Amino acid sequence: MKKKKKSFIWVLIILTLLTATAAIIVFKNKEWFLETVPYYSEMEESGFRSEENVFAETYSTGEKRYREGDFVSGGGTWFCLREGVSMDMQMNVTIKKGSFKVAVYDLGKNFDIDGKLPSQYLSEDIKVYEEEYTETGMYQMDLSMVKPDETYMIVYLEPLGGEAAYSYRSTEKLYVKRWQYLYDAYIGSLPFLKTKYGGNVN
Repeated sequence: MKKKKKSFIWVLIILTLLTATAAIIVFKNKEWFLETVPYYSEMEESGFRSEENVFAETYSTGEKRYREGDFVSGGGTWFCLREGVSMDMQMNVTIKKGSFKVAVYDLGKNFDIDGKLPSQYLSEDIKVYEEEYTETGMYQMDLSMVKPDETYMIVYLEPLGGEAAYSYRSTEKLYVKRWQYLYDAYIGSLPFLKTKYGGNVN
């Protein structure tokens, strides 16, 4: 019984020392832990979409793309930022002919994307940002208007018809505090937990 009590006391002392050491390290490096660091993801696309493409896709797959006037959705990414996380996006655009658009839609809180197509939930009244690219260049999209814990979708709207030739590379950057990054890297990456701050979280 005494042996067990002694062991428990030693474990308690070791845990206390480890906690105190960790607290001192965090306190001494507080500014380092509070520094903002980025996450990255990239995507590259090119081309145009004709009325025939849209008809063929709908006929062969049953997928009806979201449409706004003479533009149709050509894919997109969705994201949900947590408190303390910010995002911006760089567009490296080459326009040979015509133009294309990028739009951001606010899908609200607790949005469940499973089993839904863009044509089922996108509409102009939930659009919070739009930019049309008509000239070659490097563009910075400021997404500071997004609210924490809301689900958003960035949609690439392609022009219908053959009067377009372009390519683009988009670089989406999420900015988090270093402690949030470390949380995702070492705690959120454990098999029974989920990342909380970076990437596309749901």
